[in-house]
Amino acid sequence: MKSQQVLSLGRLSTTRYLIRRIPQIDIPSTEEAFSTLLSLPPHPSRKREDGLRKNGLYKYSFRQEDGKWWAVEKGVLLFQVEGRILSPFEGMLPLVTVITVTYNAEKHLRDAMESVLSQTYPNVEYIVIDGGSSDGTLRILEEYSCSLDYWLSEPDEGVYHAFNKGLLLARGEIVGFLNADDEYLPRAVEESVGAILSSGVDYSIGAVIHIDQKILMKPIFPLSSNKIYQEMPYPHIGAFFRRSVYKKTGLFDTRYRIAADHDMALRIIKRGFIPVYVERVIGKVRGGGISDSIGANEEFMRIAVAHGKPRWKAYLSFAFQLVKVGIQRILPDFLVKCIKKKMKKSRFEMLLP
Repeated sequence: MKSQQVLSLGRLSTTRYLIRRIPQIDIPSTEEAFSTLLSLPPHPSRKREDGLRKNGLYKYSFRQEDGKWWAVEKGVLLFQVEGRILSPFEGMLPLVTVITVTYNAEKHLRDAMESVLSQTYPNVEYIVIDGGSSDGTLRILEEYSCSLDYWLSEPDEGVYHAFNKGLLLARGEIVGFLNADDEYLPRAVEESVGAILSSGVDYSIGAVIHIDQKILMKPIFPLSSNKIYQEMPYPHIGAFFRRSVYKKTGLFDTRYRIAADHDMALRIIKRGFIPVYVERVIGKVRGGGISDSIGANEEFMRIAVAHGKPRWKAYLSFAFQLVKVGIQRILPDFLVKCIKKKMKKSRFEMLLP
């Protein structure tokens, strides 16, 4: 079997280990809900499509056997690689896919992408799905094109439709989502991947900081497969999943326009996949990090009922949330933060100015 040379285009997390070899066609097993694609089918209204893949450069997971590094796919050795590979984990360097979806996101997009490119973890695949932006988003994506594995701009049917496009394209063994106005902390990927590998679990969850509200948002942990949570049980950008979890669980349900990630979380929990709590701050989120709108809570309720929660209990929880939202809108911000800090077992911790 002919070996392949590992190429490096720089010191960014997305440009260190590249190979000019097209990956094999993905044939899903009977347990998997979808196939992995190298590019999306043509779209009549597509504005642009580019990235490393469009230039014949691809990424793989790597594993060391008898002192030699090999490219691997689903645990199978594909071919030996030539070149120096440095990994924070002994004998392995799994590929990690980060997906960002955008729409008219020029204000914070550059900060979000820089937070991915500057990760300490050296084997990151970065996919950006734009919904046909009309502001300066495309200009920014074109500027970063040589650091992105794949990006495109075309109309879509909402954020979760775009999420699904990203999942279909993800080749990493581990997958994370980063919103276009949020940021990872520098060691977010490395610490999350390390926790998954060392514990042998299916996914990791960690805390994030809400930039605007100056609040530390923690996940619910431990999670119970016997409980139907009527809230997002962990900050979405604080979670990293083995791709096999999504493959077996399926794509996001686009019938939900606001909280399909909540539905996905319940589906994953119900299937018995095991998380590990990374006791680190994974990232920073801006507005919307705490879903406190009436629309969001109404969708949380619908999702909880769809997953088997008694309707009367769901409506009672919904009513309680409406009262909380009303109080939050009336009281000064500092008082709301103080109340959350004093709440027993609160997931929210007020940060010092």
